This record gives sequence, C-alpha cells and structure tokens, in this order.
Amino acid sequence: MLKRVDQAVERFVGTKDYQEVFRKWFGEPPRFWTTARVVFVLAGVVLISLLVMAGWRHYSLVSVNRELSSSMAARRQAEETLRTILDNTNDGYSPRTPKPDSS
Repeated sequence: MLKRVDQAVERFVGTKDYQEVFRKWFGEPPRFWTTARVVFVLAGVVLISLLVMAGWRHYSLVSVNRELSSSMAARRQAEETLRTILDNTNDGYSPRTPKPDSS
C-alpha cells in the first residue's frame, strides 16, 4: 500500500493539479533568484575578480623586481669592470688629444 501511495505522489508532483493545490495552500512558490541572492552572487564574482587581479599584480611585480635586480647587478659589475680598466690605464690618458702643428 505504501509503495502505491509513493508512486501516486511521485506522478502527482509534476502535474498542473499539484501546482494548483500548492498555490492554494502555500501561495506562490518563492523564486530562486531573489534580489539578495543576485547581490550576493555578484559580490562574490567581484571579490573573486579582485583577488585574481591582486594576485596577478603581485606576481607581475615580483617578476619585474627580479628582472630589475638582475639588470642592476649586471650594471654594477660592468661599472666595476670599467672603473678597474680606467684605474689601470696610463696616467697620460687625456680625452682630448692635441692637434698636430701644421707649420
């Protein structure tokens, strides 16, 4: 008997008669997408987007900082090399060489 009742209820639930009985006793069924739910979902999407953008920005800055640090180290090494070369050159070096006399 219980199986018959369960089967009858299962068949009845999706019909228009069930919807009429439901509305009569319980009123309109609540909508799934309420204003509060839409606002909550949109806030979640915005928050997730901001977190992704902040993470991407952090990653980009770390990458640029590493590249800048390595180029600065290479520049310092080049400056030291040039300074060593200049220190070891002859003291007679002059950036302006005198022009030979034409007489």
